[in-house]
Amino acid sequence: MKYKSLLALLLVPFMLTGCMQSKEPELTPEELERNALVEWFETGMGNEDKFPDLPDYRYYARTIGLDKDGLIQPEMWEIFYNEDININKEIDGKAIYLIRLDPNKLMEIWAENNETTAEDICRQIGTTPEELYYNFGHTSNSINYAKDHKSGKVGYSDIENEIFGDDNGEDRSIVFGTHFLYIDTAGKYKVTYESENDNFTVRQRDILKATSEVSHNYSDYTYDELYPGYFLDDVGIRRVLKLNIPNLWSKSVEKDIDTDASLMFNMSPYSYGCTKEDIIDLYPEANTDETEGEETETSESEVTE
Repeated sequence: MKYKSLLALLLVPFMLTGCMQSKEPELTPEELERNALVEWFETGMGNEDKFPDLPDYRYYARTIGLDKDGLIQPEMWEIFYNEDININKEIDGKAIYLIRLDPNKLMEIWAENNETTAEDICRQIGTTPEELYYNFGHTSNSINYAKDHKSGKVGYSDIENEIFGDDNGEDRSIVFGTHFLYIDTAGKYKVTYESENDNFTVRQRDILKATSEVSHNYSDYTYDELYPGYFLDDVGIRRVLKLNIPNLWSKSVEKDIDTDASLMFNMSPYSYGCTKEDIIDLYPEANTDETEGEETETSESEVTE
């Protein structure tokens, strides 16, 4: 009996050590925040309760010939985290991420649908892929499109339909816009989606020196709004980008200026003060592994040669 008691006592440390070793390490706040972000893109984006704009993205996916969930794949999106925008993170207990469809991915789809290149698509509408990328947003014909098109006040021109696709009921001011994810870093790391935010609209207006009311007409904007307020990678960032797309707003008055050209409203993360350095890689480890694999293959081929 004594031997059994002694044996039990000797086994206790080993049992405790086993329990301690099997316990998973606690995640850091940064890891919890990243996991919440990944989970939202992988599961939350397909849930209309968590992503109320989901129908618009599904409608537009059909517009450009994709499966209904073709635009809600993580690889189709750009994610930005800017330190200045998150200056109050510790005070508010939340992290703010800016998200949008990657315009470069959209340009690839538009080019494929038109059997041409992104460069040619942009040339047709009077811009370049780089300029469109940094100043990306919806066109002036998209303002209140559903309501105004129904009453005969506006429509999409032939070139818009050819490049961007025929209207399918989607709100392009949403689909081509930048949106906001808030992660509760002071609590359970819950993610909340917001389509737009008045505070960010004010920030955007300040950065782009935007003083005019939203209008379909080129002539209604100031010099500061039509020309670059600043440059990124040698590309001018401006409030509105003039495009060679007919303006079909019925109340456009000055033909030479306003009916021959549409505007693209800059709704990109860059209009809120982000830079390319703010882009977040959702799967950094996977991409690192791929890069290392490519380097290994290159090294092996060099040795073989």
